[in-house]
Amino acid sequence: MIVVDDRSADDTAAIARSFDDPRLVVVDGAETPPGWLGKPWALHEGSRVARGELLLFVDADIHYEPRTLRAAIAHFERHEIDMLSLIPHFEMRGFWENVAMPMLPMFAVTLLPLWISNRTKIAALAVGGGPGNLVRRDAYERAGGHEALKDSVIDDVGIARAVRRAGGATECVLADRLVSVRMYHGAREILDGFTKNAFAAMGRSYLLAAISIVANILTEIVPYLLAITGDPFAIAAVAVLTLTRVIVFGVLRFRLDSALFGGPLMSGFWLVITIRSVWKTGFRRRLEWRGRVYDPR
Repeated sequence: MIVVDDRSADDTAAIARSFDDPRLVVVDGAETPPGWLGKPWALHEGSRVARGELLLFVDADIHYEPRTLRAAIAHFERHEIDMLSLIPHFEMRGFWENVAMPMLPMFAVTLLPLWISNRTKIAALAVGGGPGNLVRRDAYERAGGHEALKDSVIDDVGIARAVRRAGGATECVLADRLVSVRMYHGAREILDGFTKNAFAAMGRSYLLAAISIVANILTEIVPYLLAITGDPFAIAAVAVLTLTRVIVFGVLRFRLDSALFGGPLMSGFWLVITIRSVWKTGFRRRLEWRGRVYDPR
């Protein structure tokens, strides 16, 4: 296990070194070079220390069950792929976390969707994530490693796309019985976190952002407004949307009351995130994260 201490102020390195285990390596992160964002640089530093044939990149706030690696590697070898990404169980507490966070798996299941992504090598449909990207070293190096992603805001998705562009095969699997994460704490953290990511995930395309905003309003908000008037088509649309959420939330063990009653709030919350992301990181060209400010260009 390689822990990269990215110049933290909370004694991360000292705490990690307090474990008497030769399998644990602590890397003192160097100053981020010009042209790099902090996280890709930290991952790059870790990759230079790693010696394995398989590299597993994991964010710092993820919980793994003891059998996770055995299961992941067994799946990896059985399907002869170059990269495997793990979808965790999202731990959510409080009202806004239960309203907003389910949009991520809803997007993956209904709009991407994963069953198409996993059956194609199209780079734009590749999925990766901070909860776990397991990649062959040779595929990682062919893709250019994190040097190819040094200014990437969403590097965990970017590495999956880079592996595919280099001819590799990637897959994303549901690992919610093995991996868990509480991604953000409360509405403010969710808002700030995805303001950083949303516009970047659209390739910083104003056209795609506009389409996303209009589609959100027409398909997720307008039907509820029209259903109040008794419009039968709108009522049918609301019923389909609600049933879809109930099924997905049930499979992923999310709260069913959020599935039944939280739809408009979830869509409205993400509408605000999208508009805010386009405004702040697009028009204003200001990206703020973890106390650092970047020019999104």
